[in-house]
Amino acid sequence: MEKYYKDILLTTEFTPDDVETAIRRQCEIFGQEFGFLDSSHPYAERAQRDFAANWREGKDFLLIARKDGKFAGTITLMGEDNGVARLRFLIVENELRGMGLGKAIVTTALEWAKDMGYRHVYLTTHSVLTTARKMYQSLGFVKTAEESAEEVCPGAMEETWEIDL
Repeated sequence: MEKYYKDILLTTEFTPDDVETAIRRQCEIFGQEFGFLDSSHPYAERAQRDFAANWREGKDFLLIARKDGKFAGTITLMGEDNGVARLRFLIVENELRGMGLGKAIVTTALEWAKDMGYRHVYLTTHSVLTTARKMYQSLGFVKTAEESAEEVCPGAMEETWEIDL
């Protein structure tokens, strides 16, 4: 699957290099900008590598955003039972923020999820990711749960957000 947002390609075609770039950038961005602890990185690395190794065509996807052939952002969708899917690992490169790319990535992921037959999507995020949380709310997601995430980021809460498609 693919489409364009402005001059940025959104595609489900990915390479092992895309996976490694997504992992590296997630750890760098979340650590440097939001204060996520280094101890949280191995979990994110393992989860993304497991996803890439075990994704199921027609049930899951890794959406990669590319600008001028270079990595610009990503999100994953993992299908579950009963028409439910989970979004994970949204990131957008720093220089491309503020132009709607994050919203385009999430909106495209939701459109493709609906096309795949999913009726409900959820995600988890952290309270320190205020811009992302505002975007999820603007798209119609509703926060349904929260719990302490001190082991990931001091003072942060992990939140679950959900939307019906």
